[in-house]
Amino acid sequence: MLGNVSYAVTSKWRSWDRARVKAHAQTFIDLVGLTGAEHKRPSELSGGMKQRVGIARALSITPKIMLMDEPFSALDALTRGTLQDEVRRICLTTGQTAFMITHDVDEAIYLADKIFLMTNGPGAVLAEIVENPLPKDRGRIDLHRHPYYYALRNHIVDFLGQPQQDICNGYARSRSAQRADGAPRPWRADHSCAAADRRNQSGADDRALDFTRETTP
Repeated sequence: MLGNVSYAVTSKWRSWDRARVKAHAQTFIDLVGLTGAEHKRPSELSGGMKQRVGIARALSITPKIMLMDEPFSALDALTRGTLQDEVRRICLTTGQTAFMITHDVDEAIYLADKIFLMTNGPGAVLAEIVENPLPKDRGRIDLHRHPYYYALRNHIVDFLGQPQQDICNGYARSRSAQRADGAPRPWRADHSCAAADRRNQSGADDRALDFTRETTP
């Protein structure tokens, strides 16, 4: 397993000597909680351990943008929370950009600066971009105490329960900049399915963000 992570490190920093590669790889192995399992073979690793090796390997090369497709889905709750904290800490301290796919609403709110809401199915399109209004120094323990938390969470949950045809016919419920109680939304949202509304607001500049509009050469 150490060799697996070290291989990724070597592929990026070919001039590093073996000791430096091993030390760097070990840092990320420790980070994902696999200390002591460095010399286990793939057949000796559980599904969760294999997932953590993949996360360690991805983090070890410090990419400009890291794509993570449900990286924590196979992990137990305790390890999942620990890795969420560590990935968030790494991104904040290094400025690394991560694009993560998740179906966990709370995970999205905790980790993301921007939340991209997609419609369902093979013809999925970008329906809305929600900028997270919670402070960057938010913590897991007191996250739910923030005054914007439940408003944001309910907005996302409502989206997930919205019939897909209603979403791409304008997503009328959230096209307005006002909540149902008349108060302004605490976050900024871009509704990419609401092409007509955005066409009136931004003219030709919205073409790049509108995945539903037919374009002509």
